[in-house]
Amino acid sequence: MKRRIVLSFLALILGFSLGLLAFGGSPVLAALCPQCFGFSKVSPNLYIEARASGRGPELLNRIQSAKQKIAPAFEGLPAAAQPKAPRIVACVTPTCDSFMGGANTLAEAYGAQFIYLGPSGLDRSIIAHELVHTTLSQVLGWRQKHSFPAWVDEGLAVYISDDPRFDLDPATCQVSIDPWPEKARDWRHITGQNGAAQSAAYYGSAGCAVSKWFATHPEKDLHDLLTLHMTP
Repeated sequence: MKRRIVLSFLALILGFSLGLLAFGGSPVLAALCPQCFGFSKVSPNLYIEARASGRGPELLNRIQSAKQKIAPAFEGLPAAAQPKAPRIVACVTPTCDSFMGGANTLAEAYGAQFIYLGPSGLDRSIIAHELVHTTLSQVLGWRQKHSFPAWVDEGLAVYISDDPRFDLDPATCQVSIDPWPEKARDWRHITGQNGAAQSAAYYGSAGCAVSKWFATHPEKDLHDLLTLHMTP
């Protein structure tokens, strides 16, 4: 009987793992067991592709710099006072990225717990962008984060990380998207299916919209913007 229970449990874990793999969940599995996927430990919450372990200290410094970059935006929010550090797994080569199912993905945040960095997502602004997502997940909580507008989530990540790829000057930037994708899955579908230029238009417009909101409401802060878009 005990053996049957163990086998059933293992079958359940295997089925869950295969499901994650089928739906692009390799980074999640890698974050759960980095060594199982050939990642080397750099720090308690950072794992890098083993063949590029020499670049670990450099990447760790960039992560620390990214944390310092976004910290002022979250001042005054209790849940962000001491944010839990997400576990980060990083690929440096296209081979590793392909194994993760990334298809040249820059980076991806998974709730508040995990971040995957692809070979093209190892610079400070991309890391800061993903750290904004994980910090927002902690601030909002699962229920609110699930219903929070995707364009505001992405716009804040672009704006707070001060992504140099986009014009975020409220006086000159342009919001060219209407209507906005409200759900995260719709955002991923639209930005992932319509090419780099269309994707950039969505991210740039979202960052611009957030920038313009803060410029129009100089007396308000991040807490006010989050409250405006939270569900009752």
